[in-house]
Amino acid sequence: MDSLKLGGFIIGAPKAGTSAATVGLSNHPLIGRQTLREMNYFQHDDLYEAGWDAAYARFFEVGPKTQTLLGKNVGVLYSEHALERLHAHNPNVKVFVFLRNPIARAYSAYHFARRQGWETCESFEEALDAPRERLAGTIHAQTGGMDYLGRGLYAQHLEKAFTIFPRENISVYFSEDLRTNMTAILRGMAEAICGEGVAGWTANTNRTNESQAAKNQTVARMVTRQFPGRRLLKRLIPGRARDQMRASVQKANSVAFTPPPLSDETRTRLRDYYRAPNQKLETLLGIDLAHWSD
Repeated sequence: MDSLKLGGFIIGAPKAGTSAATVGLSNHPLIGRQTLREMNYFQHDDLYEAGWDAAYARFFEVGPKTQTLLGKNVGVLYSEHALERLHAHNPNVKVFVFLRNPIARAYSAYHFARRQGWETCESFEEALDAPRERLAGTIHAQTGGMDYLGRGLYAQHLEKAFTIFPRENISVYFSEDLRTNMTAILRGMAEAICGEGVAGWTANTNRTNESQAAKNQTVARMVTRQFPGRRLLKRLIPGRARDQMRASVQKANSVAFTPPPLSDETRTRLRDYYRAPNQKLETLLGIDLAHWSD
């Protein structure tokens, strides 16, 4: 089969239900399944320069009835360059954005970074106060994966997306709605992507991406950081096999974890920080987000 194009793409935000939505549509017979948590094709120059056919083979599995693809990368929302590449790939792609209370999102993102071995600060408050210069020369300086505050400034990033894609091609959902109305949201996404429903299809509404921590921080860091010989492994082992090996090690090194409650002092600090940006988002989308101030 010739390479299919993306009919839908989830661009963000991280820790807002994007994995649950991706898994929810993974059993749709008309939509090709993304095999990894994130597809970095539009962000990473080396993947993009290798071409779409290579990315298609690396990131997707298709069935006999597959008509189109759904992809996900939670960093694309924050990269104008990646948004433009997505538009060049398919100007008519349906774009999906999931948003979450930025305070809860930032705290969840910190614990995810700890699990991945990226974050060395042992408290959320220490990470918030750490200088941005600590990220210099790392992949996180480019992707913003540890920009806990900046990734919650949703309005300024959505405005860029609205200038690149037709407004009607972008659907915005909220994580709290996904929890209470997942089936309807997933069916709406499927119909937007495929233009039709499938009789008898039931979305996969099993929850995914529960909070976890790394059993061993040293192992977590080894999986995600550069080390001597990594370039040689990259040449010897195909991309898809490396992706699967990395995912297997991370899964084996994970354990269920319940983060401690956020302190009242930190919550107040973040509520003040996000007050004006949230008001800007309310105006942009024409919605009421008063419950985010609770």
